Amino acid sequence: MRPMKMALCLMFVLGILSAFSVGDYLRAGENETSSEEFTAFGSNYELILIDGEEALLLKEGEVLESQSEIEDALREYYTSRYYPSQADIDEIYDLVTLYNESRENGDMYEGVEEKYCRMSFFLDVGLFSCTNDTDIPPTNWDEARGNDCYMLSSVICEEYGDLFGCSDPWDIIDMVRDFAMSSDGLTEIVARSHNNLDNISEDNIYDVFTQLKTDIEKTKEYEGKLEDSIFRVPWTANGDDCNDCLGICTPIIIDEEYLEQAEEKIDELLPRLQYIGEYEELAEKVYLSTIQREDYHEVSLLYDYYDGLFAPEKQRAAELTADADEALELVSDSTVSANAARADELVFLIEERLNASEFASINASRSELVAKLNVLEERISFSYEVYENASEAKEIADSLFFTLETKGLSEEEAAQFTALKSEKRTQDRSFVDGLSADKYAQLTDKYLELSASASDMLNNGEAAGVIVDTFKGAGMKTNNGISDLVTTMVPLERTEREEISGYAPLLISGLSFFSLSSLAVFLMVFVSAVFAGAFRNKLVLLGGVLALGCSILFAGVLSGGIYFVLSSSSTDASFTDFQSQVLGSDHVSIMIDSNQASAGTASAMMRCAQELSSNLEGKEVIIYEKLDGNCLINNSITLSECYNTIEEPIVVLSYSEADEAPQFSTGFVYKGTFYGDEEYFSDCQLATGFMDTEVALSPEETGGEEGETAGNGTSAEGNETE
Repeated sequence: MRPMKMALCLMFVLGILSAFSVGDYLRAGENETSSEEFTAFGSNYELILIDGEEALLLKEGEVLESQSEIEDALREYYTSRYYPSQADIDEIYDLVTLYNESRENGDMYEGVEEKYCRMSFFLDVGLFSCTNDTDIPPTNWDEARGNDCYMLSSVICEEYGDLFGCSDPWDIIDMVRDFAMSSDGLTEIVARSHNNLDNISEDNIYDVFTQLKTDIEKTKEYEGKLEDSIFRVPWTANGDDCNDCLGICTPIIIDEEYLEQAEEKIDELLPRLQYIGEYEELAEKVYLSTIQREDYHEVSLLYDYYDGLFAPEKQRAAELTADADEALELVSDSTVSANAARADELVFLIEERLNASEFASINASRSELVAKLNVLEERISFSYEVYENASEAKEIADSLFFTLETKGLSEEEAAQFTALKSEKRTQDRSFVDGLSADKYAQLTDKYLELSASASDMLNNGEAAGVIVDTFKGAGMKTNNGISDLVTTMVPLERTEREEISGYAPLLISGLSFFSLSSLAVFLMVFVSAVFAGAFRNKLVLLGGVLALGCSILFAGVLSGGIYFVLSSSSTDASFTDFQSQVLGSDHVSIMIDSNQASAGTASAMMRCAQELSSNLEGKEVIIYEKLDGNCLINNSITLSECYNTIEEPIVVLSYSEADEAPQFSTGFVYKGTFYGDEEYFSDCQLATGFMDTEVALSPEETGGEEGETAGNGTSAEGNETE
């Protein structure tokens, strides 16, 4: 089954299982909803209004989609709700009747009113009428006979001309026409209203009431013309004067209150009857709204369905393309750049198709996007791996070369090390961000080869120095014992212990020489006294003197050895001695002594301290900035008497423009001091010297098979776009 059909089937099932929710059919910007519930034909209906407009009709909770069913239900609902009672219809009928009767109720003269006037104008004798409303005077007899209003005006002018001085029928035709047509018009309206009300039904009730409303407005016009007719007597029951009235007929006074009551009742009923009269138009409106909203609802479901599938892919694409940008800064890879660019294009394309409701083509684009992201993820991981392999290989080489720098090498070893350093500098200059994976793989192999050579030199030196290290270990224990003894007797600050470490080896070796020499002299005197006779022999005496001299010489050699052993662990320890103390300690203090250094140099020293701290993983490291004998921690917390209070071992970074060798002490004080300028601390190779470099440089780590990156076995070749 195609994905689009599967989605539609899924939505159909969900539509069956889920209850109707008007929110699913709301368009953007719509929020106000209401409903009207009713029963028709034995079923329950609900008319949904959105923003005050009829929009949907539900039958038993389901949306009706049949226009004929909507028409039948609305007609039944509106008729049952808004059709007026017979009493309301009879009331209007009676009011129309009473209004009509008031035309002849003789308000001024009993039994004499409108009909009297009609008789006076010969309208009720069946001879004359007035229906022609032309405004063009007749020019001949035929035209005059064809205009009944002109003929009636001629008769009136002939009959009453002497009374009001009529010489031309055309002078009074408008007044005659107003009276005659208004009187006939009222009679016609009353007859039509009675007939319509007698024959009212559900099918015509809205039209009937609409006609009644129109007729009332016309009735008011006719009524006004009759009551204001110039042919009335110049006086009315209300005392109104009419100076120019002709006095042919009595005043016509119609009771307007009946008309007003009828109009009020019609105005009350007509808005509701509009629902009955226009239910077909309303049903069509609801039907069209239903179709449109069903389409909108279906599109919304499809949008939500595909957007739900696309959302995690879009998020993944955003993360991977961001990772790709970072990876490309480190490793140049055409596969990464091409797939990242295509992923961005596909995300934009899918969003466009979602917004345009072009769902049929979305799955193909999604499949392509997932494939591109999978390739991208794999290549990004590969890029980071080859870069990290090269960086790690460089760090190992840096650490081993830094350690070798602190070693005392023979001339042959020094020459070999100089050649290695020259080769490493060449590789260091080549190591920049943005290289290809192949180039980083080559650098990895080269650094591992250099590390293997440096490691061999260190191992050879360590093998030769096993005996020396044994004596140095004894010297360290001796120094520690002396330090503990002195500190127990007289508590000493670290600065005082450091002073003692300077002359303690000389003092102890001197005492050793004096003691041994004294012992040799004492023994010589004692033997010569005991064997005085024998020593009278010159040969025996010469032998004794030679023995004494050899003893004193032995004491000097032994004292010199003691001095070497003690000084090698106190003021002249090696880097590896100090390194082992740092790596074996849980706490390390780093002190930055930037006295007389520029701001740039001080920043470089801080960065170097932070790099060293990050390399000492698993240890509690605190960085102190020395300032006038105090220490600043994180630029704020001040520690007075800084040097004497912080924990050992201490790594001191000290600014110096001179090229000074680092100094290490592992006897009375565990301290290593590194001297350098801004360039030295910016390079910060000392940080790599404290990495745990007990690395077994196996053949795999020295490059493995050609064309493979160290440790991953993945070819660095083949940067073609997939």
